[in-house]
Amino acid sequence: MFWLLVVAMNIWLVYRGLSGGIEKFCQFALPAMGVLAMIVLIRVLTLGTPNPVHPEQNVLNGLGYLWNPDFSKLTQFETWLAAAGQIFLVCR
Repeated sequence: MFWLLVVAMNIWLVYRGLSGGIEKFCQFALPAMGVLAMIVLIRVLTLGTPNPVHPEQNVLNGLGYLWNPDFSKLTQFETWLAAAGQIFLVCR
């Protein structure tokens, strides 16, 4: 049912043309997407720890792990082997 609604809405927007359909839709959709992204960002940053037994496992520590790389891992052979495996399995 949702698929039919989306297809019908797309057909209607394309039928109305660039300035009559898509442009008017984007005037509403892009600001709405920005507002929803900010709501999700605030919600994620205010989450607590998922497991009270491990209070160190929280959002800020996860972001720190993500954005502060450990360059000492580049000297390990296993890292390069895993990277080579990713290259040869993904690029076909």
